[in-house]
Amino acid sequence: MRLTPSTIQDAVRHEDWQRFRKSLKGKATPRKLGLLLVWIHDFSQESRYEQRLIQVQNYLNALARGRQIAVTDKNRGVWQQVSNAKVLK
Repeated sequence: MRLTPSTIQDAVRHEDWQRFRKSLKGKATPRKLGLLLVWIHDFSQESRYEQRLIQVQNYLNALARGRQIAVTDKNRGVWQQVSNAKVLK
């Protein structure tokens, strides 16, 4: 899948993602990471799997910018980045 700014924007603006993302607010970072894994693997939404990967990658980037986690290795799959994320605070 070719990622364009438009593709990313469509993914992160999705109503279900926004509701889920807001539910993470105030949770400890390790808990957020666990819930992100659940979000990726919710196969009731299999047709949106690629979109979920984009959403989670975008969220990981935000956590890294906020120094909640170390910058992740983008050469790994998204689920591996979540699983191996180093929590900083």
